[in-house]
Amino acid sequence: MNRTFLLLHFDSMQPHNLTIISNHRDEPITFIFIFTTMDQPTAYSDKVLLEKINNSDKEAFAQFYRRYWEQLFSTAAKTLRSKEEAADLVQDIFVSLWNRRGSLHIEGPASAYLQQSVKYKSIHYIEKNITRRDYLAVFSDTVAYNTPPSAEIDIELKQVKQIVNQAVAAISAG
Repeated sequence: MNRTFLLLHFDSMQPHNLTIISNHRDEPITFIFIFTTMDQPTAYSDKVLLEKINNSDKEAFAQFYRRYWEQLFSTAAKTLRSKEEAADLVQDIFVSLWNRRGSLHIEGPASAYLQQSVKYKSIHYIEKNITRRDYLAVFSDTVAYNTPPSAEIDIELKQVKQIVNQAVAAISAG
């Protein structure tokens, strides 16, 4: 059975409203809640935290998350140029860590491992979206050459081409 994990991060212990949206796959959803406050200590070394995480210690996982989420988010946001996509990417990395906690063995600095994870996940995201962009360009060319011209279609095609060109320019600039 597949299981969907959702990592939720709150900046304080204040009550928050939570809306659950169906995942349309009828899979169980496991929620991992992380609350951060400015006065929470992060006294353990990465090595100790990873050992505790390996033993399913949720507080250790929360400390590890608080230690690294911001710098990972910053790296991802600069690469992807989208805060929403960066947040999703960082969430995926931490969910993956939690899912693999029993078998995960990080050699070397955890920060380097996490930065590499952001790099590879960002590359995968960009490749996936470039593929979509290419399909969109082929589709728009096919429609342009195989459909009788009309003013409405011409306007829509120009808009699609403009969006595609902007996406390509944004990716090329990075």
